[in-house]
Amino acid sequence: MSDPSGTIETGGPPHARFEGKGREHPDQTAPAPAPAPAPAPAPAPAPAPAPAPIIEAHGLTFAYGPHSAPAVRDLDLAVHSGDHLAIVGPSGVGKSTLAALLCGLLRPDSGEVTYSGTAAAALRPRKLAHHRVLVPQGGYVFTGTVRDNLSYLNPGVGDPEIAHAATQLGADALIDRLGGLDATIQPRNLSAGERQLLALARAYLSPAPAAILDEATCHLDPAAEERAELAFAERGTLIVIAHRPTSALRAARVLVLDAGTATLGDRDLLQDVSPLFRELLAHKAGVSAVAPGIDQTGSPSTPAQSSGRQAGDFAEPAAVRSTG
Repeated sequence: MSDPSGTIETGGPPHARFEGKGREHPDQTAPAPAPAPAPAPAPAPAPAPAPAPIIEAHGLTFAYGPHSAPAVRDLDLAVHSGDHLAIVGPSGVGKSTLAALLCGLLRPDSGEVTYSGTAAAALRPRKLAHHRVLVPQGGYVFTGTVRDNLSYLNPGVGDPEIAHAATQLGADALIDRLGGLDATIQPRNLSAGERQLLALARAYLSPAPAAILDEATCHLDPAAEERAELAFAERGTLIVIAHRPTSALRAARVLVLDAGTATLGDRDLLQDVSPLFRELLAHKAGVSAVAPGIDQTGSPSTPAQSSGRQAGDFAEPAAVRSTG
């Protein structure tokens, strides 16, 4: 029906009408749509699993014969990347045996050693060399050039890397004295300390991330020993079979082997729980200083103490002193 006012009836209630040509009445504005809910935050990513220890021993037991007491008994040990661990104890307690087991050079009677989760027993010698390098007390050097000796474990190493290793270990003066990298050396013409320093430099240049020093600095003076150990600790993972008490005190953790028991901890813990470690500290307090330098005679540079002990026997109770 027509309305003189010009409005159009819609058939609804009086307030529900439109004016003009389809323009919405002000009181009929549609409500604004509700804002969309914010998206739920993405779940946090699961934490990455912790890397396996670079070297790990599980229930390690080893004896040198069926009727011998185990040199290592049911030992568990985890060494992570970047660790600095010292192993101490009386002579003959099994420190070097443990080093050989951790290197895969000896097979345990029970238990196993793993490298980053892989059993050492499953690896060939060439593969083992990519995981760890062992420097024994002997400091092996062969007839050949200095360069050949230093690059033996890493044939592709360049002169800058060799120079860096020599500087870090304090071997640069020795190399210069021998005539440089291309000079030929004869082992018999080198002192025990010089051979050890060259062997340490060779191990430093190895691609293996973990180094095990088995009294490898016993013919170096204490200052040279400290420099070598700190260089290896900065290089990567370091396990030291301690020759002097100071090697243990530099380490972040110490494994004390004593009469079939093994105690692992830092310095503060071991002072509380290990009488042997307390003896180590007491021995250190009584050690006299020695002149710096490489031992040129081939004998250990730290003299025997008045008690009759050698430097390597620092942790040994008087009742079981070594005779050699």
